[in-house]
Amino acid sequence: MDSTLFVDVLAGVTGGFASALVGQPLDTVKGRMQLFPHMYGGMVSCLSNIVRQQGFRGLYAGIIPALASHGADEAVMFGTYGQCQKIVAKSVGIDNTIDLNYLENAAAGSIASVSKIILK
Repeated sequence: MDSTLFVDVLAGVTGGFASALVGQPLDTVKGRMQLFPHMYGGMVSCLSNIVRQQGFRGLYAGIIPALASHGADEAVMFGTYGQCQKIVAKSVGIDNTIDLNYLENAAAGSIASVSKIILK
């Protein structure tokens, strides 16, 4: 694996983990409110009830699958985007991907997104 691909994949895993860590408490609250709609008066009531009964860790119940899926998903996206930047740079005659303009970066991102859809 080439070093830039490794860095891109590592950045994707890190970003995916951060996304899961930030979003998990809201997903937990949303899930509880959907399962037990009459039990809670609202989002704040649900949040405070979870923290009171289970502690702060209760907001992160079931985070392992979210970490795995978000990490893997973003690793593929970041890695594919980096490789697509190289393809676009080569096709327009640029040696370094840092020199790509906004339109060329957008093209690389679009190609990466399409390939991600195809891979799913």
